[in-house]
Amino acid sequence: MIGLRASLLSPVFRTAGVMPAFSAACLMQVRFASLKKTKQRIHASKNIEKITKAMKNVASARMKSAESEAKASQHFIAGLNTYFGVLPSEGLTERKGPHILLPITSDRGLCGAVNTNCVRNVKLDIKDDAKNGKTDFQLIVIGSKGKDQLLRVHAREFKLVFDEIQKKPITFAQACALADEILQQQFDTMTIYFTRFVNTGTQIPDKMTLYSPAKVEQIAEGLDEYECEPDKNEVMEAMYTFYFASNLYYCLCTATASEQASRMVAMDGASRNAREMIQKLTILFNRTRQSIITGQLIEITSAAESLK
Repeated sequence: MIGLRASLLSPVFRTAGVMPAFSAACLMQVRFASLKKTKQRIHASKNIEKITKAMKNVASARMKSAESEAKASQHFIAGLNTYFGVLPSEGLTERKGPHILLPITSDRGLCGAVNTNCVRNVKLDIKDDAKNGKTDFQLIVIGSKGKDQLLRVHAREFKLVFDEIQKKPITFAQACALADEILQQQFDTMTIYFTRFVNTGTQIPDKMTLYSPAKVEQIAEGLDEYECEPDKNEVMEAMYTFYFASNLYYCLCTATASEQASRMVAMDGASRNAREMIQKLTILFNRTRQSIITGQLIEITSAAESLK
């Protein structure tokens, strides 16, 4: 009975103009809801812009510090490389036993493709060694991002992992502690994968091949004409430990500078995108609000005309 009355009365409502008024009210509510949602998106975009801008400034300050350390350590290791290059070193970098792959990655993301490129080089070398029948390798990873990417496929080859060591600026004492722990492992050759810092816009994936302390005795043969105190083997072993720590420190510093530079560029791009989004949403907000105001004026004018 109620449904019959509603069906009979509906034409009357349509004729009297009740249904169009109801539809206009619903449309107005939808517009107000869209206006509120747009306002919330503008507020969220402004917060994102503030965060990304702050992260850019922090990355810029850290990059300058790491860049200065990397440049200073680069000049320092140049003398060590010259010293070891003079000594007879034929076959020292030739792989005859266990091989260690040591990628240096970051502990945090939002830094572009720095970590991805470093891990990609590691995987490519593993594939090339597998083609040549060299499968005896181990992984020592610095940084949680490299650990997460390599752990999926090469979990069995993991030997050591150093993460959360980059919360504070890297020091040479910290690099020496890492070098002592790494050199305790049994290996024949080692490849360090890192990202070399060139400038703010250019960071190049690079690698460095070093040999084990067990091969130091071969280098010591070049010192037979000199008198060493203590024994020449002990001198060369200590010298090589210092040489290894210095190279590791340079790799850590230049990788940190590359990470911060890449993060600075990424956050700058995110800030620009947020500003563009704010502009587009502001235009949408103004257009929607103007549409609501225009609709209300039309309703007021129509009501005034109907009362005449």
